Amino acid sequence: MCYSWITTKQNAPIQMWDAFDGSLRCSYRGFNAVDEMEPAVSCIFSADGSRIIAGYKKLLRTFDVDRPGREFSEHKINSPASCFATNSNLIAVGSWNTSISLYNVNEMGTYKSIGKMHGHSGGITHMKFTSDGLKLISGARKDHRLLVWDIRYYRRPLNILSRIVETNQRIYFDVSPCGNYLVTGGTNGVIKVWDVNKINWKEELDAMDEKDNVTFQFPLHRDCCNSISIHPCRPILATGSGQYHFVDPTTMDGENNDDEIEYQRIEHMKYSKESENSLVFWWIGDIPDLA
Repeated sequence: MCYSWITTKQNAPIQMWDAFDGSLRCSYRGFNAVDEMEPAVSCIFSADGSRIIAGYKKLLRTFDVDRPGREFSEHKINSPASCFATNSNLIAVGSWNTSISLYNVNEMGTYKSIGKMHGHSGGITHMKFTSDGLKLISGARKDHRLLVWDIRYYRRPLNILSRIVETNQRIYFDVSPCGNYLVTGGTNGVIKVWDVNKINWKEELDAMDEKDNVTFQFPLHRDCCNSISIHPCRPILATGSGQYHFVDPTTMDGENNDDEIEYQRIEHMKYSKESENSLVFWWIGDIPDLA
């Protein structure tokens, strides 16, 4: 079994890293029509781990994990693939144009379009299937809503959940392995939790109910909570925090000379003293009575 993760960044190929020692194992390169290497916007392993699906500006490229290099198959799309979610042979492709496309992928890596979902006001930043594979949750930038979709009837959202997302930053959320809990961060640093046993967030939307129906909320960070992940088999929650903090340049003293203004400009581009850049592990299980 291959224990590794993949990354993509600007002006670089998709890279696979060893999960134990952090060493670079291999690279996967996509090339355009004039034989120039293109960086992937997003990438993900297929459900069985045998392929890598990479999103580009106008293409989906599929690489065989066992054959690194520049061998791939292509499928044309209309807008950049900003994020993915996979479940068995089904893949959801989010885009900066606010839409989500559903595809069925066969064993040969051929994509068959199922349909598109519309409902967000910003570009899609993260998606996640529930454990039963029938629901898809999606979030977008500068959009305070998490949309819950039933992939069998995807014309409109099944439910709408509220969180705080005031920037273009990618704000992650996660679904517990049991499928009963949905946890998300926010730009206000508050962690929100929906418990399906107390508030059935998987049921149909009540259009007249506009109140926040969250089960629990915890102000765990004093800065933006941009990342969140639930351990697959232990009661541990990991959260990450941080964002850019800029000072309005119009508040600078106009009587300073050019050198002082340039120095202040550089200083203002740095993080403020109120920033928090952390990775925290939280124990969310039972606490034994030591008394």
